[in-house]
Amino acid sequence: MLMEAPFRYECEMYPALGTALHDTVFPRGPKAKELIEPSICGVIPDVLYCRWRYSPGPKVKRPATIIDAHILSVLEQTGGCTLSDLCERLFLLEPKANESVSRLLKQGMIVARRSETYTLVKDASAKRVTLVAIEMKLFRWREALDQATSYLHFADQSFVVLDGNQVDASDKVESAFASAGVGLLLQHGTALEMRVRAKFTSPEPSPERFIAMHKATLAVDYSPEYPRHFLNALSQTC
Repeated sequence: MLMEAPFRYECEMYPALGTALHDTVFPRGPKAKELIEPSICGVIPDVLYCRWRYSPGPKVKRPATIIDAHILSVLEQTGGCTLSDLCERLFLLEPKANESVSRLLKQGMIVARRSETYTLVKDASAKRVTLVAIEMKLFRWREALDQATSYLHFADQSFVVLDGNQVDASDKVESAFASAGVGLLLQHGTALEMRVRAKFTSPEPSPERFIAMHKATLAVDYSPEYPRHFLNALSQTC
């Protein structure tokens, strides 16, 4: 068997994989939306996959602002708040909070109740998505592990991909990944080898999670055929 040459640069790794990375992370079910190097509140995974557990929520035309994301996070955690409650919890001035609330109402992310309480609509919940973050490095596994662990603040799973021709995944290395709950994949040219499986974490609905979800939603094809194709693929996982 021919030996694959080591990669010279990290930027060469992902293009060589084609769909192998997605299919390793999601071996069954509908295709996830893929974001390359998205900025999530200053944190930038190399790849972020977002897959809805049912179907994508309300269509958005612009990314959520950090204030939008904080408001959505509070509403998800509390089940509902008044405008004054949001201002108190998030240390916001009322005009700024009202501007964000009005925008979220228009986008269909939240609804206003008779008691002047705002609640998150079911389809906009951060619990309806699975987020998987990927960090790719040639051989610096400790640095990669630290970065991948930080992604678990908003992602359900996190993986590190290392060049299998430059890294010896010893018991010590695999133990470190297993302890952190981060998956480890070794890349050999165009193929991947699973060495440590990632734990599923179900993080809290943080602002970072909503930012990531909204960025993925912006990239969704909302053509009339999309829901049917999504549900057909989803049914194959049952």
